Amino acid sequence: EDGIRDLVRSRGLGDVYKRQYQRRVRGHLVSAGMLLASVFSLYPESSGDDVWNDSENAAYITLSRLGWALGLAWIVFVCAKGHGGVVNQILSLPVWQPLAALSYGAYLLHPMFMETFYWNIKVYAWHLDDLFYPVYFGAAVVFSLSSAAILHLLIEVPFAHLEGFFSEALKRPLRQPSYTPMLS
Repeated sequence: EDGIRDLVRSRGLGDVYKRQYQRRVRGHLVSAGMLLASVFSLYPESSGDDVWNDSENAAYITLSRLGWALGLAWIVFVCAKGHGGVVNQILSLPVWQPLAALSYGAYLLHPMFMETFYWNIKVYAWHLDDLFYPVYFGAAVVFSLSSAAILHLLIEVPFAHLEGFFSEALKRPLRQPSYTPMLS
């Protein structure tokens, strides 16, 4: 046993790489299954065809977020290991960088805007038309991202410059004092 070959099942390095590829494919399929199940398993209930009992609701509420998180974790893991392929290329595009800088700020700020919009609605929910919810969503996104951009420019960027300044100052060697000792 040399750590590379499994004497029982392997016939060399090619077989090892083939099994690694098969594991990745199985991981992709399981990940896609968990992500799709998290999103589309609610369809029968939302269409009115099937009404879930309490235990089915509890199972969905408990497992859907875990399945979603594990599915996304697999995608991140595979991309970090260099096996993401097209998904890694799409997620690595520079167009995502501004959104990445704003996403945490928008995550922190969006509940405030949603609460503000919610408490300022002057009509009952059953009087709202189909256009209200897309407008409400769009307004929450615009206000959250614009506020996150302002916070990014006012807080994150100056502190990043300060951090760079101090880290450069710490890297520089200390100057030796330029004095001549007095001999008496």
